[in-house]
Amino acid sequence: MVSPRISGTMTAMSSTPTGNARTAVGTEVKRRLMKRPERREQIIAAAKRAFSRAAFSDTLLDDVAREAGISKAILYRHFDSKADLYEAVLDDVSERLQAAFGGEANLHNAKVDVIVAMADDDPEGFRLLFEHLAREPEFSGYNDQLQALSMTVTQTRMSEELGDSGNVDWASRLVPALTIRAVLSWLDAGRPDRAHAAEIVHDIIAGALEAFRKPRR
Repeated sequence: MVSPRISGTMTAMSSTPTGNARTAVGTEVKRRLMKRPERREQIIAAAKRAFSRAAFSDTLLDDVAREAGISKAILYRHFDSKADLYEAVLDDVSERLQAAFGGEANLHNAKVDVIVAMADDDPEGFRLLFEHLAREPEFSGYNDQLQALSMTVTQTRMSEELGDSGNVDWASRLVPALTIRAVLSWLDAGRPDRAHAAEIVHDIIAGALEAFRKPRR
């Protein structure tokens, strides 16, 4: 006796051109054989794309599963909830940011070209971390840590750049926001002039610092 599951598979294959049948079977085998870390990485990449298109509350796990080309049951084997998945995405992007700067201890050496390169390499992740995260109250802890780190990193540099001008705190708040906004605007514009994008962003920041240094009557 042939089981309904096998019978259904055979029926589908018999009504499908041979090439398409092989493709479908190959896809199923690939799905079954993908190792757990690879599957997790695949889901995180798909979630990054899905969450970057809409707010956390507006993105369903069905959307992520569809983006990844898997069933929601497979997704639940790796993540307990949508919040768990979102946190995994934020952790992944944060780790990529730290790696780009050579580790968390070296984030104080942050350079514009590294930030632009990260945005170019992972635009969805960059948007999630620096644009969407601020609008997600459920994950405010991540945003608070990011803002605190930005202030700590920038205050040291602004103290060196501006000395005792009295504008260090102001500049320390403005420069990170200006840098991120410039890069996000570059992404919004379709990443034009890639070869000089980092140089342009650097000049924008230099212009802001020059405004702080300008003698006032």
